[in-house]
Amino acid sequence: MKEVYLKVSHESDVVLYLFSDPDFALPKVMPGYESHSIDADGTFKVIGVVGIYPYVLQGRVFKGSVIKYVFRMEDGLEGAGNIDISAEGDNLKLTIDYDGSAKSQFESAFEKTVKKVSKKIDEEIRLERIKRKI
Repeated sequence: MKEVYLKVSHESDVVLYLFSDPDFALPKVMPGYESHSIDADGTFKVIGVVGIYPYVLQGRVFKGSVIKYVFRMEDGLEGAGNIDISAEGDNLKLTIDYDGSAKSQFESAFEKTVKKVSKKIDEEIRLERIKRKI
């Protein structure tokens, strides 16, 4: 399990609302993200590469006070896990719990992905708020 914190300057309820939308969150939190699709029943598929390991995963998002992305690998890597997103003061806490092949690489790639996003997350949230009028 690995925890990463993002400092955000927006209201926590707005940030959690945005991160509960897979179209907004998946490119920002999935390690090695390349593309995703969302089915009519609410499940999503993500295609990505972690190091030399390509993967396809399928999952679902559960919304509440903690946003939970639960997923399992369909192709490439093996295993399952979840990403929890919650607000702690002016920080966003992102926790990945993945159990499967290439566990350390997957969790390390998650941490790098989130740290890369941290440099521009406030601006992305601001633009998304304008786009959605929230």
